[in-house]
Amino acid sequence: MASSVATSAAHVVERMADAVLRGDVDGALALIAPDAVDHSPLPGAPSGHEGWRQKWAALGAQAAQVQTTVEQRVALGDTVATRYALRDAATGEPVGFALDMLRVEDGRIVEHWGLPVPPAPAES
Repeated sequence: MASSVATSAAHVVERMADAVLRGDVDGALALIAPDAVDHSPLPGAPSGHEGWRQKWAALGAQAAQVQTTVEQRVALGDTVATRYALRDAATGEPVGFALDMLRVEDGRIVEHWGLPVPPAPAES
């Protein structure tokens, strides 16, 4: 039974991440409970869906400079951890990594922890 829970949680996280990458913020937010707790919000960001919108807008602003690739996703029970490789979009050189962990309940993300993404490389 735990395996199907982990598969389901991983599927929810994958669908949410895919929606964000496609720019479908409303589709991504539909997979996040309105009262989900983000343990690593942007400084000064509001709670709830508006905080997620602001976080994704900030990450989107870096998208032209930083290429993000999922390197590993591990699910155990209702929790999914993802490791991302970050590369300079112009050179392909590694610039760092990011980690996040999400907990899923009843088909929606209810909790998030993450290490912040490093700043985009300076323009030359």
